[in-house]
Amino acid sequence: MFANLTALEDGAHTDFCIIGSGPAGLTIARKLAEAGKKVFLCEGGGEEISEESQDIYKGEVIKGEYYPLDISRLRFLGGSSNHWGGSCINFEDYDFKAKKASPRGAWPINADDLNPYKNEASEILDVKPVPESVKLDMAGDYDWVIDKISHGRLPIPQQQKYLEYLKAKQNLFVFLNSNLVDLTTDGEKIEYASFENYQSESRKIHADKFILATGGIENSRILLYNNIKNKGKLVKNSKTLGKYYMDHPLDHKAGYAGFFDHNITWNFPFELFAPQEKLLNLYEILSFSCIKDTTLKPWGSNRELADNVNKRLNKKLQGISPESITKDLSYTNLFVFPELEPVLENSIALGSNTDRFGVPRVELSIKVGESFFRTKRISCLILAKYMLEKKLGRVKLAQHILKEEPAAELEWGNHHMGGTRMAETGEWGVVDKNCLVFGQKNLYVAGSSVFPSGGANTPTYTIVQLALRLVEHLLAQRA
Repeated sequence: MFANLTALEDGAHTDFCIIGSGPAGLTIARKLAEAGKKVFLCEGGGEEISEESQDIYKGEVIKGEYYPLDISRLRFLGGSSNHWGGSCINFEDYDFKAKKASPRGAWPINADDLNPYKNEASEILDVKPVPESVKLDMAGDYDWVIDKISHGRLPIPQQQKYLEYLKAKQNLFVFLNSNLVDLTTDGEKIEYASFENYQSESRKIHADKFILATGGIENSRILLYNNIKNKGKLVKNSKTLGKYYMDHPLDHKAGYAGFFDHNITWNFPFELFAPQEKLLNLYEILSFSCIKDTTLKPWGSNRELADNVNKRLNKKLQGISPESITKDLSYTNLFVFPELEPVLENSIALGSNTDRFGVPRVELSIKVGESFFRTKRISCLILAKYMLEKKLGRVKLAQHILKEEPAAELEWGNHHMGGTRMAETGEWGVVDKNCLVFGQKNLYVAGSSVFPSGGANTPTYTIVQLALRLVEHLLAQRA
């Protein structure tokens, strides 16, 4: 049910206090409530977007090119799922392992730990269950797959899907416009959390367990700030806190792909071309996906212009043979979706400016490195080789791909990952394999901020799988 923060007694107690109402927070709150637990779900925004809430997300990008931080995130009921595009992709087995090009990318769990939650995650996100990848035959000693994407063509924002449920569920209390301003620990467990509304009214909440689920950037900001307030007793080994931040740098203009037969190739947006582990380590590159993008045809509907483009490309396609120039090729743009290596320098830090609640705003550093450019070039060249050998068509690559140079404009997926990474020990991460903050007995972190690496996959599906796994762990603890 929806409730006002000020209706609570100061110091009220609940079984679980969940901070943030995005896909992770909503999933955890609902599942715990369905198990009969008393749940407080605290969201800093309202039921709809507002300037006063979005203002909290303002920050500064101090290194690299990136989108404004209050634009790439949404701060109201449902969180950034309100601008989610609907694509769901499985993490492959190798995405959980360290790679030669990404030695710090290993997870302390594997695909088998998340597979049991696939069907339920698909139901929650209103997509068909994500199919298994299909292996492709290719010359050489490595495998290729067609990754199957389960895609909700008109994805329903989580807050819309569950709004009536949230209003009706009697043991699930939803507090909107309730901003977390303090987490107080005794050094081993969180004693209470303090929340404040936009009228400067505040309440303390006690809970058996606290789950921080405020998003891939905000989770780090909150822990960084409260670790200072608690004199280092919140995250005791904080050397990785806010570090290893990631997103997916996108390239919609990697080149053109010309196909002899549309029917034997990918069916965008439901399939993409991806490597397997052997190839990644053979070439020492990161994960990547190549997508046939039919939505960005450069010639529009002008047939004369299309013919002209076809003629020019036929002469320049990679690996072109004279006899193939006479073939009727059907062209699409080539969209490359590479992984970004998790590195210490890409980070979330606290700036000198503060928001209205006195919390320092974010200073973000994010840059792409040499491995990113090498991955794009090699992945595209191998795709060209594959299409040539299998007589599927030809590929013409953009010059910035071949020269390993930046594109004219760097695009991002708005997939905020890392900063509170999952690890075997506190030496290399902030939370353990069950998302429990190292050194605390009752503070958990949910969402993509726990990702040690991002693969070449959209994160929402994995976020929900991890949330379902966390719920199972929390209920087993209390059994």
